[in-house]
Amino acid sequence: DVCIMNQPVKLVGVGGGVAYGTLGPTHHSLVDLAILRSLPNMTVVCPCDPIESMLATRAAAKHTGPIYIRLGKNGEPNLHKEEYDFELGKSINMRSGTDAVIFSCGPVTKIALDTAESLSVDGINVGVQNMHTLKPIDRHSILSIAKKTSLIITLEEHNIIGGLGSAIAEILSENNCNVLHKRVGINDNFCYGVGSQNYHLKNNGLSVDNISELIKREM
Repeated sequence: DVCIMNQPVKLVGVGGGVAYGTLGPTHHSLVDLAILRSLPNMTVVCPCDPIESMLATRAAAKHTGPIYIRLGKNGEPNLHKEEYDFELGKSINMRSGTDAVIFSCGPVTKIALDTAESLSVDGINVGVQNMHTLKPIDRHSILSIAKKTSLIITLEEHNIIGGLGSAIAEILSENNCNVLHKRVGINDNFCYGVGSQNYHLKNNGLSVDNISELIKREM
């Protein structure tokens, strides 16, 4: 109803992904981005840290249509050193690199940055693009980066179906981009078992070691 009438309603989801790790799959949120991204008129935002969450909240207050902001819940660290000129639909380059580029959203952007730093020791130059807005998505940056690298990784604390990976795959395929794209996320399954957020992330391949090996293998 909110989307049909294009009303300025602000929705905030707290504890996205497997933030509520120990409470099991009934408390995990792994399909919200896919569902809300498919709704006409809905803007979907997934900030990477507290600073970006504050900036996204300010932008949401000025936004004229419905908007969804997905937050974490486990004391995520600031990845930005200071406030910046946040704009809905405009991604942020967190680290430059051309051997491979990791597109990420949400708090797992820290894993992307840590992966890039780890690979730099081996002389592999990996960029990190923070896609804080999934809809409208930054098509210009995606297409520009696709021309400069041979490998794109998408990283999300979400089902690999319907979220960031799918959104970027749609753009790459529609524009016949000659770049290899690998999705890293929850591989279309529920995260069973009792464990922390980090336990579930590592158990599903969202770790520095796994992503580093993937990049080395595919380069």
